[in-house]
Amino acid sequence: MTNLSTFLNSLKIDSRSSLLLNNVLAPAFIKIRSTIESSKGGFSDTQNSSGEKQLKLDVATNNVLVDFLEKSQLVHSLASEELDEVLKCNERGDFAVAFDPLDGSSLVDANMAVGTIFGVYSTGNNPENFTFIGQKGRNQVLSGIVVYGPKTTMLLAFPGHGVHLFELVLNNSSAEFVHVNGPISIAQDAKYFAPGNARACADRPEYLEVINDWINRGLTLRYSGGMVPDIAHIFVKGSGVLTYPSYSAAPNGKLRLLFECNPISLLIEEAGGVSADGNIAVLDLKINEIHQRTPIFCGSKNAVNEVCNKLRR
Repeated sequence: MTNLSTFLNSLKIDSRSSLLLNNVLAPAFIKIRSTIESSKGGFSDTQNSSGEKQLKLDVATNNVLVDFLEKSQLVHSLASEELDEVLKCNERGDFAVAFDPLDGSSLVDANMAVGTIFGVYSTGNNPENFTFIGQKGRNQVLSGIVVYGPKTTMLLAFPGHGVHLFELVLNNSSAEFVHVNGPISIAQDAKYFAPGNARACADRPEYLEVINDWINRGLTLRYSGGMVPDIAHIFVKGSGVLTYPSYSAAPNGKLRLLFECNPISLLIEEAGGVSADGNIAVLDLKINEIHQRTPIFCGSKNAVNEVCNKLRR
């Protein structure tokens, strides 16, 4: 088995990106895994940027990533779904990192799979001028998701090198990610569908029509309520579509562009799939505010185009 470090060298990934992955992000994800396993659950005394009461595990996992990234000296700034503002780290840092530390954290008590989402941007030759505002998802130099389930797996998107799957291997005295598959491709036709935000069917009958049509055509429903495991399922099976439209109570959609949709969209496109907000590619949306939201339809090309065309009617 090829470990993460050796694999990155084989792709000739630049040394700073390799350091970020090997010495900062991967160890942080291993720490998050153990944090989840030892968690006793419950709510904290704090709220997130949306005014929602945070779970203790949201706070704990966020603190893990912030701690690793701040201490690395590689990171200029970071943005987290759990923080109101961007946190400045090292003004000369090579990277800016956006992340959702524990997507689907409410599923932990039900012992369902949860995950981390992250996207990495280069701060360029003038890091003192870098800001997330005005960036597009296409500017990411790396993105990924980590699934904490029966196994801990990580999907990484390297622009120009595709998407690769890694698995955490635990030994008595060590833990490391090893490469198990890739580059991974997503077929143009979907065999599976994950219909997020089904409540939108109540005031968007065309969305209900799409879901019913997929059922009638024999597509298989695979929806856990967690974006990370549902996206991972698309890659493991090589096919599928995840939908999360807007509706009257959330006219701009619910999912965050910077922390969730941009990293996942880079994964999808690097594997030959499509990710759109219903009109244009998610990766072409400009970030106007840190906690900006968007609808998202992503996965197999033909299924994504089909649902976007029907919802535009």
